[in-house]
Amino acid sequence: MPYSIFVMLTMFLYFSLLIDLTVVSTRISAFNLVCLRMLPEVALFIGALAVNILTFSSAISVLKHDSTEFAGIHKGAYALLRMSSGIYSASKYADFRNEATVLATIFVFGIAILSLLNMLIAQLSCAYSSVYEDMVGYARLQRATNIVEIMPGIPRKQWLRFADSLQLNKKIEFNAGDIGISGGLASREPANLNPTTTDMIRRFGGSTSVEIQWPEDDQDGDDGDDRFDRMEKLIQKTLQRVTKSGGVRSKGGAGSSQNTGSSDQKDSGSGGSGDEDL
Repeated sequence: MPYSIFVMLTMFLYFSLLIDLTVVSTRISAFNLVCLRMLPEVALFIGALAVNILTFSSAISVLKHDSTEFAGIHKGAYALLRMSSGIYSASKYADFRNEATVLATIFVFGIAILSLLNMLIAQLSCAYSSVYEDMVGYARLQRATNIVEIMPGIPRKQWLRFADSLQLNKKIEFNAGDIGISGGLASREPANLNPTTTDMIRRFGGSTSVEIQWPEDDQDGDDGDDRFDRMEKLIQKTLQRVTKSGGVRSKGGAGSSQNTGSSDQKDSGSGGSGDEDL
């Protein structure tokens, strides 16, 4: 029996080593890292559950009762563990009809376990929300760590043959006849996956010699977003000016009518005085 127990533990350890194969997929590796970061929260819950079981089993054991389920701390702890796991037979609760104190204590224990379960859910939610944003980055770091650990065990000839098969010294072809830089791997994707309205590659005519100076860039250094922002601000300013000028004209129109009436009165008065002088 001891040998079989150690064999069982060996199988658990063997399959735990296979978790390193999750680096093949970044999504699976990220999920694995999230699960590993949740383990401390689960360990806290198990510790709190063990303390509650020990407390309530010790409290029930000192009560005066005739129940065989709680005849000692160890028996009471086993019964409470089954209750918290949901595997305790429902028919056995009928045996506590004559033990009101024991039944009330069991009810309090159930409420405590329910609170712990809700707290565990809250802890897991908070821990997941804090790790979710960076889990893909952690997965990539884990992949890089595994690659660094595996590299010393790869034969040199096999590594050189693999590096030559990548053809990293060959320049990447963006489109037909459009040759770019070297040191990368080209991959294709549908044209409608990431549509762009502006060409992000700036092309210059002439020789591609490194010794020749690059021509000056006549385009402004601002990207499209800055241009749209400037256009939006310009439109807003224009609308503000139009609204202000409309309000000024309405006020000015009323004032001009009043001024016109007063000027007419002045003109008639001046005309009458002129006639008298003449």
